[in-house]
Amino acid sequence: MAFVPFLGLWIVLSRSVERSGWMALWTLVPIAAFIFVIWMAFVLPSDHGRSRWWTAALLIPLVNLVGYWAYAFTMPRQGSLQPASPAVASV
Repeated sequence: MAFVPFLGLWIVLSRSVERSGWMALWTLVPIAAFIFVIWMAFVLPSDHGRSRWWTAALLIPLVNLVGYWAYAFTMPRQGSLQPASPAVASV
């Protein structure tokens, strides 16, 4: 995905919310891109079980440059084992 300059990000985001990566082509059409980005900002946090406050961080211009980065690196890892209680971790 990194080799597709502008579409790579949108392909990955579409696939992370279990939609087709082909939806990223909407970002090439000006009005459709505006609608697609707004739709993605609402769908992304809700599908990942995150707070709705992330929508604001993903929509506000210039804040979204940091917002998408922070969103990606604050997600819990898939398949990571976390102890059920602190007592289990100390054993």
